[in-house]
Amino acid sequence: MTTSHTLSYATSTICTCVFRFLFVLISLASVSTVSGQVPAPQQPETETTRSAPRKQSTVHGRVVYEDNRRPLRRVQVSIYDPAGRGRGRHFMAWTDGRGEFQIRDVPAGKYFVEVSAPGVIRSGPYDSEEVQRELTSVTVDGASRAEALVRVRRGGAISGKVTYADGDPAINTSITILRKKEGKWVSVYVGGPSTDRTHTDERGVYRVSGLSPGEYLVGAAEEKMGIELSARDDADGGRMLNRALLTTTYFDAATNLAGATVLIVSAGAEEKEINITLAERAVHSISGVVTLKGERPIARARISLRRTDEESILGSNLEEPVTNTDVQGRFTLEEVQDGNYRITVTPARDNYPMYGEFPTAPQAKSDGGQSFAPKNLELTVAGADLSDIMIEVSSGSRISGSVAVEGGKPLPRTLFVYPEAGGVGGQVQLSRPARAQPDGTFALDGLPPGAIYLRAMVAQDNKYFTKSVTLGKTDLLRESLLVKEGEDVSNVRIVISADTAHLSGRILASDGKSPERGVWILLVPADLNLQKPISGRIYGITNADGGFSVSGAPGDYLAIVMRPGESAYQLTTDALRSRTTNARRLTLQPGENTSVDIVAPNDK
Repeated sequence: MTTSHTLSYATSTICTCVFRFLFVLISLASVSTVSGQVPAPQQPETETTRSAPRKQSTVHGRVVYEDNRRPLRRVQVSIYDPAGRGRGRHFMAWTDGRGEFQIRDVPAGKYFVEVSAPGVIRSGPYDSEEVQRELTSVTVDGASRAEALVRVRRGGAISGKVTYADGDPAINTSITILRKKEGKWVSVYVGGPSTDRTHTDERGVYRVSGLSPGEYLVGAAEEKMGIELSARDDADGGRMLNRALLTTTYFDAATNLAGATVLIVSAGAEEKEINITLAERAVHSISGVVTLKGERPIARARISLRRTDEESILGSNLEEPVTNTDVQGRFTLEEVQDGNYRITVTPARDNYPMYGEFPTAPQAKSDGGQSFAPKNLELTVAGADLSDIMIEVSSGSRISGSVAVEGGKPLPRTLFVYPEAGGVGGQVQLSRPARAQPDGTFALDGLPPGAIYLRAMVAQDNKYFTKSVTLGKTDLLRESLLVKEGEDVSNVRIVISADTAHLSGRILASDGKSPERGVWILLVPADLNLQKPISGRIYGITNADGGFSVSGAPGDYLAIVMRPGESAYQLTTDALRSRTTNARRLTLQPGENTSVDIVAPNDK
């Protein structure tokens, strides 16, 4: 019988490009966020509780098809608390020749059971509320063996062939599958848990299975691979692989989402002969020079290109076409099709290793140490190359200061300071984060003028929150720091604390009885001034019993249960105001655990 190994979900299944995205996304909230485990009240973890033995059980189960009860042999099975992946709450095993599996040393709690196998419906990053409601769950008491009979449903399938205009098969072409969800087209993770892309074979043939019933679009595009230079000018970290696509052709012969043919997919059925001929389009180049205030050329700057005349797709991990300037500040972007674009110029990205330690010393910046403020440029390509584009950047502003731990305690080993643009609903990383030095000092360079919030984040550790950010007598938690062009702001003091507050409980349906599985809960500070920075919010997700557990900064909060398909990271000012009007108010005390049940509104 197959046994399991504990798996860190974040580092075992997510590809490098997704990791970078998630690192930026989570970093703004991770100081104040630890998501849920089980609904029972929990005390803050201490050295004593960490060393105490935890109650553990063995989970035994069998996986069968729902329609004929036949076993699924040699397939992957995962049990997980959706908020605990990567922190010892995600376990994996494989079924044996009888479709049975066994997972040992599972802590007490309630878990979802998910099967990854060709053709079966599985959950994805944007399916938490829909698919997870149908997943089997198992309760582990930490004393006796838990049993689970897992019934999986066969999903729908889409298959076809992709060719060029001359009839040749388009091999290794990227296939994207989009599903309509809450009125928006959302990427379906058809290439595994780490990618929303699959590819054609040597015949140009593709097949995607395991699709939930619904409306779909299918698109195909050639991939363009490139090399991006990082800020680390060395043999180990100086280059990164960049993957981008040429323009997508959708079924049936459409060049945009609006003209694409919608497919209705049913469970267990296959839509065949969904063939796509890649549209022939003329390509051009964009070239120019990047200089600092029109004088000094900027070398190694990162130049990215994004279409602005196409509908964005929620959930795609596609990277943009990227190039870098040479020592004379020159750049060229090749194979650019007609359309409206935005060029973004930023310093080269840091390429921290996915495994192991972050570098201790400050990283080299673009142009051998020269920082500059990011800049956007809107342009249109229409039937011809664009050349001799002059892009002038400024050196930007600088914010420096120090970080300390409340009570004079030692600093965590890996501590970063992140800038966030002022305003609600616009999570923007203004520059690379600054790593605090061993003495607690930090410096953020190349910041554009405007309103900026600052937060500290401890890498790989959510047990701290930003308690205060001050500049003299100004409280920068309650108001943003207004930075002028070229200004050097110093003596910012940030204090972090490990005296976090903890909240656990359950999310119940509007009837006040049924648990809501796999739904997001958002805690927004009740103080209007503290609502503006997104990094001050706390996020959690419920487990198989509707339970959640979060921790963060003490204070007064408004609890919002998110609607299906709603992004907690992108609430506009008006949307946030309307959702907080009737939200439940909660008070979180330092070092204490509060337990509550929250009833979801009936409009979600």
